[in-house]
Amino acid sequence: MAVTPVAQVSAHGTVGTGKTRLHGDLAVGDDVTRTEPVEHPGDRLGEGLRSHPRTLVPCRRVHVVADDSPSGSRPPPQDLHHRCVVITGASRGLGSALAQRAAQLGATVAGCARSRPDPSLTLGATVDVGDHGAVNNFAASVVRRLGPIHLWINNAAVIDPLGPLRDRSEGDVTRILDTNVAGVWNGTVAFLRHRREQGGSGALVNISSGVALRASAGTGLYSASKAAVDRLTEATALEEADQGIDAWAIHPGVVDTAMQTSLRTADPADFPRAAEFQQLADLNAFNTGSYVADWLFAIAFDPRYRPPSVVWRLPDERTRPSAPPLGAVDAEPAR
Repeated sequence: MAVTPVAQVSAHGTVGTGKTRLHGDLAVGDDVTRTEPVEHPGDRLGEGLRSHPRTLVPCRRVHVVADDSPSGSRPPPQDLHHRCVVITGASRGLGSALAQRAAQLGATVAGCARSRPDPSLTLGATVDVGDHGAVNNFAASVVRRLGPIHLWINNAAVIDPLGPLRDRSEGDVTRILDTNVAGVWNGTVAFLRHRREQGGSGALVNISSGVALRASAGTGLYSASKAAVDRLTEATALEEADQGIDAWAIHPGVVDTAMQTSLRTADPADFPRAAEFQQLADLNAFNTGSYVADWLFAIAFDPRYRPPSVVWRLPDERTRPSAPPLGAVDAEPAR
């Protein structure tokens, strides 16, 4: 039975919130096999629900990663021959980088976007991920033409318009939640139903963001949507563990994309942290798309690089000697 890794292990050998210890001493980088059930952090549904029974799931082969993983700790490239990878939001930015890297590593790559997808794709389609029927039709087309899907990456997202919540319209809310939340749900459901029909294992990666954990003024709807992505992914991991299907919500760090450009050039009245993101650009303190891709493919296909928790932030590719602390806005907009 494939089991979701659920325990965060720090350099001090602690698990989850640091209140539970594994048996014996652990070194950072160790693989840990645990047979007893452990509490999933996502099962703490709030301080007011202490009487609710907590779900327990078993955990296997947890790769112990320090909370302060060193910069530049890049996994080796994966051999993706005979693998089919699907990427949403694949027209440019992070989605395009993921598609290009997957193709370089030998994968059969299918992608969709609102505009023309990356030309490196084996199969590309113009799809609104907020349209449930369109996503299902796209998934069916991929399976029919390319075969079983091994990895599905929900990358499509939108952040604009920036600004205070009081200035947002009903249309703004609908657009962001349709793409960032319903879009992830649509892709997740299409992939899960396909894998269950095939009777095999698979990997789901949802691109999330640091603002899921800490909001920034001016990005309230985006922050809320990414928090929803994290919770949807945790639920998926719990529900699909017995099917051999793994699910992760990955915070990729700050990647230099069109979304980042919009943030650092924003009016400070709409996004007060614009200068901080400009400082990151001045320091060239970004994660590259190929670096993020190598991590995602290692997470999906190499047990040594399974994250210690369902929701996990990638280590930074480069050291940021003087960069400000960020609840970073990480993902790439849909096209």
